[in-house]
This record gives sequence, structure tokens and C-alpha cells, in this order.
Amino acid sequence: MTPRELLAQQFQTFTRSAWRLETRDSYTVPAEQASLTTFLATGELDLTYSQPWFESVRAATAAGRSYGRVRVYPEPLTDYLTFEFAVAPFNIEAGEDIRVMTRSTATTLGLPDYDYWLFDNERVAIMHFDDATGLVAVDVLTEPDTVSQHRAWRDLAWTHADKFETYSMSP
Repeated sequence: MTPRELLAQQFQTFTRSAWRLETRDSYTVPAEQASLTTFLATGELDLTYSQPWFESVRAATAAGRSYGRVRVYPEPLTDYLTFEFAVAPFNIEAGEDIRVMTRSTATTLGLPDYDYWLFDNERVAIMHFDDATGLVAVDVLTEPDTVSQHRAWRDLAWTHADKFETYSMSP
């Protein structure tokens, strides 16, 4: 099973909540490359590639499941994160609760410097990336101490992050 298939399986089987800590300054996502290039050149967003994600989030939240994430960002934003922050309102409209936090705050809090999804407070999917090819591995862990640590990090990040709607790129 590929890393994307393993992660997709987690989204198909969660019953209550999916929560993510995002820590990277950029991601290589083949499906979004054309939109990213267009956005950086023109400021225009083509979110065709994201429609399946938006639809799955809408369906899950309509069924009572929740999606949340905290995006850790450097100051100033990278080009990629400027793009991601432009897309965020559409994720929110679909049903995600997105919060943001500076990298310096995340470091001070002792948050991990890797991405993970926490599903139903029972499974952690730690994501491993390669700058050239993107997602290369996913470790799905259920060991109680590991899950407990990731829940604690989630709670810490959630408490100290700002709702995306209140974020401003101006100083």
C-alpha cells in the first residue's frame, strides 16, 4: 500500500475526528502544482484539484465528524504557504477548523517538527516527506503512550494557535 493509500484508508475509517499538525514550509503535491504556479504568477486560484477533498470534508462534517488543523508558519511566509493561506478559506467553508501559529511559538511550546494526523484520538499517522517527491511514508501508530503524547501536543497547539479567520498577513 502506498503512503497516500494508507492515509486515505485512515480518512475512510475515522468516526469522530481528524486533526492535523502541519509544520513544513512547503509541500510537493503533484495535483496542486499547476494551481500553485498560476497563483504565484497571477494571484488567481484554481481549486479544481481540491474539489474531492472539499466534498469529503463536507460529507464527513455533515455526518457529525470533525476536521481540525494547526498550521505552523515561518515569518515571513514562504510562497507555498502564501498559496496555502489563500486556499484556507475554502477549506474552512468545507468544514475544517483551521488555526495558525508561528514557528517560534511552536518551538517555544516544544511541539514536534513533523506533520501528523490524529484520528479519533486513537491513531496517529506520522507523515514523512521528501522535498522532491512529497509524501514518502506514513506510520500509523496506536501505542497508548504515543497516542497520548500526540493528543497532548494537539491540545497544546490548539490552545495557543489563532483561528485562521483572525490571522492577518500585515504587520
